[in-house]
Amino acid sequence: MLKRGVVIVAIGTTSRGESLSPLTTIGSISIARRLVLTYQQAGTELIVFVTGHEALELEQHLSDFGVIFLKQGEKAGADKFKSACTGFNFLKDKCEHIFFTSVAYP
Repeated sequence: MLKRGVVIVAIGTTSRGESLSPLTTIGSISIARRLVLTYQQAGTELIVFVTGHEALELEQHLSDFGVIFLKQGEKAGADKFKSACTGFNFLKDKCEHIFFTSVAYP
């Protein structure tokens, strides 16, 4: 049986042009952890973060969650569409259903 996956773009800016870190805390946990926990509770098996300049810090922050990380080059990092495509290409043969979100809109 094919799995469900999610691509989470953890780079770029909000629609207002502001940068939002996936490590920003809302309530008691970070945006990144909240997204991971939400998708895990929904039964999503493969969670892929496409990261930019905060890649190492985010990987350490989520090291116990079984998340996959794909790092974009710094120039490509500003383009959310290219970042999403990187994640989709990684999951295309592994998943029957793929969800997409960005940390800019948790």
